[in-house]
Amino acid sequence: MKAESIVFYKTFYEALKADVSDEDFMPPGAATEAQRLEAQQAADAARWRALEAIFEYSFNDADPAALLKSLDGVSRAVFRIARPLIDANYARREGGKKGGRPRKNRGEDIPGAIGTDGKFHPFSSVK
Repeated sequence: MKAESIVFYKTFYEALKADVSDEDFMPPGAATEAQRLEAQQAADAARWRALEAIFEYSFNDADPAALLKSLDGVSRAVFRIARPLIDANYARREGGKKGGRPRKNRGEDIPGAIGTDGKFHPFSSVK
């Protein structure tokens, strides 16, 4: 599914923004500053892996099963959130290339038209 662009939803951002390195897994005061920094760096790396997987899937048509195997934890969850939405947007984009609804025949279905008597008939079809 090679695409030139994707829709990046706020839910993707919020899932990536979630700070799992601090209070969620380490209560305040329970870890040293070095441990907190290490946990933050690990969370940043997981965010980057999730973004990379989303972009590889969207732009380079990467195999989703292989991507899921390469991800773990938060990055896998974010990719699982994003994948169905990326697929739906791709299907919508491909469907839009087919064109829109055919135009209606302008003389028949217009409510209110000029009849054979030369008068405007506001709420009826052509008479």
